[in-house]
Amino acid sequence: MEDFVKQRIRIVLDRFNSNPTTLAKEHSVNQKTLNNQINSNTQLSSSTILLILESFENVSAEWLLRGKGEMLLSDSAPLLVESSNEEIISLRAENAVLREMVGLKRRNDRLSETEIA
Repeated sequence: MEDFVKQRIRIVLDRFNSNPTTLAKEHSVNQKTLNNQINSNTQLSSSTILLILESFENVSAEWLLRGKGEMLLSDSAPLLVESSNEEIISLRAENAVLREMVGLKRRNDRLSETEIA
C-alpha cells in the first residue's frame, strides 16, 4: 500500500515539475532523507506526506493516501459549481411562479372583498 502512495507522490511531483531535491531545498528538509523516502524502500514518514500536501494544496489527501477520487481538488469543483448554477436557475424560476401565484391569489381575494362590499 505504501508503494502506491509513493507512486502517487511521484505523479504529483511530475505533474508540478518538481522533484525531491527541489522540494527539500524549498522547505529546508534533508534532501537525502526525502529522496530515500520517495524513491526507495525507506518508509514514508507522516511529515513527508504532510510536506507534499502542504506544498501542493490542491492535491486531494484522499487521493494521495487512498487513491480515491480525483488527484486535484479543483478537478471536481467545476461540476459542483455547474450543477449549483443550474439548481439556482431552477429555484429562481420556481420562485417567480410562486410569487405570481401568490400575487394572483391576493388580487382575487381583493376582488372578492370588493364584490361583497
